[in-house]
Amino acid sequence: MQVNNHDIDLEINAASGKIIKIDRYDDHDDDYSRSNQSKEVTISLDDAISAATKDTPGKVKEAEFDDDGYYEIELVVGQNDVEMKIDANSGKIIEKETDIDND
Repeated sequence: MQVNNHDIDLEINAASGKIIKIDRYDDHDDDYSRSNQSKEVTISLDDAISAATKDTPGKVKEAEFDDDGYYEIELVVGQNDVEMKIDANSGKIIEKETDIDND
């Protein structure tokens, strides 16, 4: 499925019909690593965390810089885990994955 220039993948429990995982990808993810490997980082880890929590308010569980030119931010939102990749130059969310706890 595509929404606002993002590909959205849903994983649904076949028995219950409940959504158990949501993945959101920017349309340009395939070219992202190649185009950003040689660029310098222009935003800080704190800025990346701010971008992530502005989009999805929650508690930061883990945050780190990846050598491919993005920050990986993991949040806890209620009982769900949300993992994001934030562009280290623009602060744009390039990928967002939500693991939904249906227990």
